[in-house]
Amino acid sequence: AGESGELVVAALFHDIGDVCAPENHSAVAADILAPYVGEGTEWVIRHHGLFQGYYYFHHLGGDRDARDRHAESPHYDDCVRFCAEYDQNCFDPDYDTLPLEEFLPIVREVVERPSRFADDDSRFS
Repeated sequence: AGESGELVVAALFHDIGDVCAPENHSAVAADILAPYVGEGTEWVIRHHGLFQGYYYFHHLGGDRDARDRHAESPHYDDCVRFCAEYDQNCFDPDYDTLPLEEFLPIVREVVERPSRFADDDSRFS
């Protein structure tokens, strides 16, 4: 849909943390992908679990508008859009998708970039 490579990678891998940390999967995914994506995309990945709750929290007795506590973030609208366009549809088994092979060149281009933290040793101290 004409999206940036890093947004494509975010859409493909935003739930990568689900296997090992279902309660905190958004943060795990953000930490894994952070070196390869910009700050805004990292924020979207980190918060998508809360924002995705808009679609189901109220069915579980939660607050579907919990995402609104981040309404002042410059990335709020991007995260709302990401969940609506690239996360919510993942639950539809009939959603029409391209084969994963179609995305390999984009994934390679993104993850083969130098890390945006390459010169920041403070992240590891």
